[in-house]
Amino acid sequence: MATLADLLTVRSLRTERERAYLNEQVAAWLAGRTRAESRAPLSDAEEEIYQPSLYVPMDGASSRWFRDEAGGLQPADEPIPDGASASATQRKTPASVRALLAWWACRRELPRLVLVGSPGQGKSVFLTRFAAALARAFRGADPGIADVDLSALRLPDGRMRLPVVVDANDIPRAGAQGGVASTLAAAMYERLVVERRHISSEGEIRAGLVGGRYVLLVDAWDEIPDAPTRGAVLRLLRSLATELPSTRLVLTTRSASYTGDAAFGPELEVVTLQPLSDEQFRALVGQWVHEKRRSASKVDADAYEEVLVRAISAIAGRLDAQDSAEGVPGNPLMLTALCEVYDKHGAGGQGRALLEDRAELCETIVAELCASKSSSREGIGELLASDKRRILERFALSMQRKTEGPQVLPIGSAKGESLAWFKPG
Repeated sequence: MATLADLLTVRSLRTERERAYLNEQVAAWLAGRTRAESRAPLSDAEEEIYQPSLYVPMDGASSRWFRDEAGGLQPADEPIPDGASASATQRKTPASVRALLAWWACRRELPRLVLVGSPGQGKSVFLTRFAAALARAFRGADPGIADVDLSALRLPDGRMRLPVVVDANDIPRAGAQGGVASTLAAAMYERLVVERRHISSEGEIRAGLVGGRYVLLVDAWDEIPDAPTRGAVLRLLRSLATELPSTRLVLTTRSASYTGDAAFGPELEVVTLQPLSDEQFRALVGQWVHEKRRSASKVDADAYEEVLVRAISAIAGRLDAQDSAEGVPGNPLMLTALCEVYDKHGAGGQGRALLEDRAELCETIVAELCASKSSSREGIGELLASDKRRILERFALSMQRKTEGPQVLPIGSAKGESLAWFKPG
């Protein structure tokens, strides 16, 4: 029979392996990558758009819940007080239903969340930043981002839960393993064992899932390429409510206009990412100016920041209410791209004109991305900006031809389209 000392030794060894896993993952998470080996889109090179230093915490909102003045979670609807009609309800109208995504992800009452947002709104970046914050807390350090409630994320014995980030496509790749815990353990094993070799077995991962050991962060459900598989993965994740109720989950996906109809609830609570507030807008522009003009005096940098803020704010005034929710000024990726275009094409007439013509602006952003870095490969030689542009056009055409599901292109199809470009004739 195992003694208490034996059990404590096993726990100590397991914790050390988990610390080693986190130590190797945290740098990738801070850079916006879901795994240490992956190449982060728009974040690897100094000239590319996403830079970790530009991170601005984003807000989310729920149709069912809001944050009260004391920082607690309240339902958006409640019965009318005694004396009124028992069947009537009244709508609470708080000053703001927005709250930081980290606050939503730490609610005890909401153990399974879906973060819904448009491309470029920062879903994956938040997921990896949140993982990095939990990794810091696991190691006894400050999380580094606001509104992380560590008490809500601890196990009953006081230990911190372990963050594990997986791509949604990892789940069907793992194959059906005979149960929810086994299927998820197989998908997580690819991260925790095959790549890092820190967790000893799938059995250990299954036990951790049952015991609530993990905060499972699943990225990009909408990027599962076919509808039946997306549905199967969603059903599996919904079943956590009954099969693995102690495991916390945060899932990200694009908005319904991209993914089609999806029934997330009641097992999964939906939180919708909100456009940048005025404060967040100014913070991102200010951080971008600071990064790009480190050698400038504070007076010059502040003056240039005001120029950018005024120029980009002018766009918001020309967008109607429906468009502004998905538009450039409220989208972190597009806002950063605007700063880049305005800076590169001059703060004078040409830069301002680009900001005022959305078609020309999109054309310029694509051109800048295609020209942003060399693509020399052995056997291919230098891939010119014009070559990259035409390959992207092939991708876009293939996605536009889809009549069902999200407009995504599986990796295999993308490779085929790329190789077709180099075939003679």
